[in-house]
Amino acid sequence: MTLNLNIGLMGHVDAGKTSLAKALSHVASTGAFDKDPQAQTRGITLDLGFSACKFPIPEHLKQETDAKEIIFTLVDCPGHGSLLKTIIGGAGIIDLILLVVDVQKGIQAQTSECIVIGEIIGCGMIVVLNKIDCIEENKRGGVIEKMSKKIRKTLNTTIFKDVPIIPIGLPLKNDPLGIDDLINVLLKESFVPKRNPKGLCKFSVDHCFPIKGNGYVLTGTMLEGTLQVNDMVYIEPIDDNRKVKSIQVFKKPVEKISHGDRGAICVTNIENHQEINRALVCSPGLVQHIKVGVISLNRIKYFKYPIEVNGKYELMIGHSNALIKIIAIFTGCGDFNIKEEYKYIDNLTCNKDDKIDDNINHFVLFEFVKTKSIIENTCVIGFKPDLPPNVCRIAFWGTIIDYSLDLNDFKSTYFQKLKIYRYKYKEGIIERYSDPNVAIVKNMFKKETDLRMFIGFFVTSSDGRRGKIDGGFGKSGKVKVVFDGSGENDQNVDHEGKVVVKLVMKRFIFDAKKRLYQ
Repeated sequence: MTLNLNIGLMGHVDAGKTSLAKALSHVASTGAFDKDPQAQTRGITLDLGFSACKFPIPEHLKQETDAKEIIFTLVDCPGHGSLLKTIIGGAGIIDLILLVVDVQKGIQAQTSECIVIGEIIGCGMIVVLNKIDCIEENKRGGVIEKMSKKIRKTLNTTIFKDVPIIPIGLPLKNDPLGIDDLINVLLKESFVPKRNPKGLCKFSVDHCFPIKGNGYVLTGTMLEGTLQVNDMVYIEPIDDNRKVKSIQVFKKPVEKISHGDRGAICVTNIENHQEINRALVCSPGLVQHIKVGVISLNRIKYFKYPIEVNGKYELMIGHSNALIKIIAIFTGCGDFNIKEEYKYIDNLTCNKDDKIDDNINHFVLFEFVKTKSIIENTCVIGFKPDLPPNVCRIAFWGTIIDYSLDLNDFKSTYFQKLKIYRYKYKEGIIERYSDPNVAIVKNMFKKETDLRMFIGFFVTSSDGRRGKIDGGFGKSGKVKVVFDGSGENDQNVDHEGKVVVKLVMKRFIFDAKKRLYQ
């Protein structure tokens, strides 16, 4: 029995992630070490690469597991800014991050985005300070200390403020520096992750390729549940079920794989297999096809732009992504409940100085540009890939917590159920009093306004009184207001000394009749 931990090698382009994967690995798997010819030509990682190393189970884990060995599945993520989708897609399967930093360059743009992704998935981290072999030996200690302090300062406001920082070097002609120290820390930081082998099968596919005479191999990572030989599975891109012929784990045949395991499954009869890269395989009946839904939204504090209604964002769902348009942003207390009322807001600013009320939750009503298959309660990440790579492009993260299965008439069905309101305001001025608690108010309504819909609505005055609209007065739009009692002796009036009367109402944004409520 073995324990598997998925280790993400993340960082800025050319920080040395692939070289580190080579130095650590005992077994190479799909796309490992930049096998793709285009990656070799460009000299950078373009896709996720997978490899593994195996060690005896650490002493501190023997009380928690019966496993005799621990396998570290190394997920080599691209670092180039244009490959953000691939980086985010790989993050969903990671248990612990090796954040690779060039000791001479420090934290760079994509390093910062990797830190953000790490905070979203809530995993552990080890910082690998790479390329110390490029520094003269007599200056090496000082440079390492100085850069370590800078990294600590950056991480101090994150969940990673106390993570280990391990300096290493991977010279081409000499023995590596610090690799044994890194392995020891990796073993020390290892843990038994929470797994759910009993749930329905969810398998995240990262590569698909044909095997002549045998069918098609789908490599990926189990996100939940257990998958066995001869099981029927649903394959998202082809929208059909297939039978699992065989399963391998790092080239060794097995009968089943469970949550957290990396594996390769063999199926038959797949057309256009290239479309299955970055896909979901799962138990039949688990996937839903939707156009609109609600996300519980958590903004990213490093994203410097407002999250706006009508804004378009790429939404990462596991390994796949889809374009969405934000229909509405709204707030409320507690978990989302379609029967509750929620306040509409035009945008959500991401200022680091903004005060965040922990009692207020933010939600987004969104529409996929094209119909998308999803699994309920899946974590999603929203980002703007068209922004410059030197700024944080990850805008928010959350969970799809509600959706409509109506793919055509959702505006007249699902939207109508949502009680999202905007405040509407009207103001008038007290013209005169007919007695101490009854006032005639002008300039609040136009003369053609049907005043009957406002009778009984509450108002407040600038001198501190609360009243109720009793009816119209004359034909010029004036109304009669009855107040509860005396106010504050004409304090808080407007600059002309007149008492202002304010009417606050609600209008539900999807109400076709545009009715007003209090």
